[in-house]
Amino acid sequence: MGYRASWVWSSLLEGKEFLNKTLLWQVWNEESVRIWEDRWLVDCKEGRSLIPEPIASSMPIRVVELMNKEEGSWDLSSIESWLTEEVKKAILGVPLYNFDERDKLVWPYTQLT
Repeated sequence: MGYRASWVWSSLLEGKEFLNKTLLWQVWNEESVRIWEDRWLVDCKEGRSLIPEPIASSMPIRVVELMNKEEGSWDLSSIESWLTEEVKKAILGVPLYNFDERDKLVWPYTQLT
């Protein structure tokens, strides 16, 4: 921010921090959304699943790894033992869209399209 940041600059930085804490990823097909770190679950308080300790090297990292694209469904078998019922329900409630689109950040208080 700097030593003597203007009111406008300070406000912009605070707005950016607020958006980073509020925006959610809308999952489409791109491999940009991370299961354990990114906010992508609408129906969870934190917007994401909690990071299991320790994370095994064989565990999926990206949300796209949980998708069964042929059936258009979720496959949580590889991480199910680390999920609470709340998180599992939230993941299964995330609609799977056209797999040709890129993931995008969205305002969570607007209906996702």
